[in-house]
Amino acid sequence: MKQWSFEASAESDVEILDDDPTRVAPTVRPPPVRRLGRYVVTHTLATGGMATVHLGAARGAGRFAKVFAIKQVHPHLAAQRAFRDMFEDEARIASLLNHPNVCGVFDFGETDGSPFLVMEYLVGVPLSRLAWMITRVSHPMERAQVHMLSARIVADACEGLHAAHELRDEQGELLHVVHRDVSLSNLFVTADGTLKVLDFGVAKALNRIHETTTGTIKGKFAYMSPEQLRGGIVDRRADVWSLGVILWELLSGRRLFRGGSEAETVTRVLTGRTSIPPESGVAADPELAAIVQQALARELTHRFPTARAMGQALRAWLARQQPGASAIEMSACVTRWFAVEVTEQRRLAGSAIAEATVFCSVDQVREVASASAVFTSRSGERRRRLRVTSIAVASVALAFATGWLLAGSDATSDPVRIHYAAPPSRSATSRESNLPIGGEGQSEPTPSIETESSAPRPRRGARKQSTDSTTATEPTLIREYPF
Repeated sequence: MKQWSFEASAESDVEILDDDPTRVAPTVRPPPVRRLGRYVVTHTLATGGMATVHLGAARGAGRFAKVFAIKQVHPHLAAQRAFRDMFEDEARIASLLNHPNVCGVFDFGETDGSPFLVMEYLVGVPLSRLAWMITRVSHPMERAQVHMLSARIVADACEGLHAAHELRDEQGELLHVVHRDVSLSNLFVTADGTLKVLDFGVAKALNRIHETTTGTIKGKFAYMSPEQLRGGIVDRRADVWSLGVILWELLSGRRLFRGGSEAETVTRVLTGRTSIPPESGVAADPELAAIVQQALARELTHRFPTARAMGQALRAWLARQQPGASAIEMSACVTRWFAVEVTEQRRLAGSAIAEATVFCSVDQVREVASASAVFTSRSGERRRRLRVTSIAVASVALAFATGWLLAGSDATSDPVRIHYAAPPSRSATSRESNLPIGGEGQSEPTPSIETESSAPRPRRGARKQSTDSTTATEPTLIREYPF
């Protein structure tokens, strides 16, 4: 493909596409590196009225790392239930979509009360930037290439939107998704020539958490369908109308409906002409012009019934063109016209991975140090508790031993002892043997109870002498029973 010239013809009656890529691009701000969930945020890519888009990275095992675009709701809006519900709806719809022409969504989380959406990081430019370049081509031969490139872009967008329109939930029920905000700024062309549909934030779908109030209009007026502006029933054909507006603007290089005010824009959408200007060169190709007019039919029954039907019509037209337009040509346009921007985006991706690696390494060191400090603190606490427990056990044992000793001393200090008198002598027994058993003369030894205070304590094992002076008696052991 030859390099195209960028000479724009002067237009006075219709506003031309004015997203000039030569303007100074917004500066990518490197905020303090921080964590957002399990992601490391390294740069701020853009800030809008509802959310901020950050560049972040996630580290995995080994050398695995991946960069993401992280969309985070502003804190003051996160406190409003309506905005939170809209954001959750966008996350839910986008997470169910898996199509090469739709920007992928990988995760949804919340930190410090502010929800965030983790999306695919795209290297390339919005279609609004690319459109400014391709519509400035003035050579007739190159204008034909512009037509093919425009048809290819819109055909890819048709496939991405058709995937959203056919989206079903986990039970297989059709969700009836309608994007409602298809515009040049919500279509993105990557450096490898792939088109991506972005931003399902105001999409209509079944079982949405946030329901649009009756009469509320969401989207950009210049790309809305007439039935959407009137507050009527909106289905997938509303997105077909928006694609028709985009195709018209890419082919002609002008704005179709946008006026000086919102009221003027709405009037143009409802009643304005949709014929393509002759100088665009589209009139020389009736088939392509018919596709544009069918997409912009105000009567719903005359419009393409699905986005895929419109895309098939465009691909059929492209198949008859020579040499045609493929992802190779789209990639060449992006990398040639936006070389500096693409290079910077790739550099930022590498920088994000490097900074995330360093941040995670420092984080790991901090975690190890923190864990070590906790372990040391816990070990010291264990030792202190062990000492206290040992002292307590020793104190209890000492108290028990002291009590036992004191109790033993009290029991033996004044014991009561029983002393049995010596049995009678043999002569006395023989003298009394003639008495009847149980008679008055028979007697048994009568114990005498003494205390240690009333009688001297005999020496253990000593033999007691009989009181009878004439006859010696057999001594007996005195048994002692302390009570």
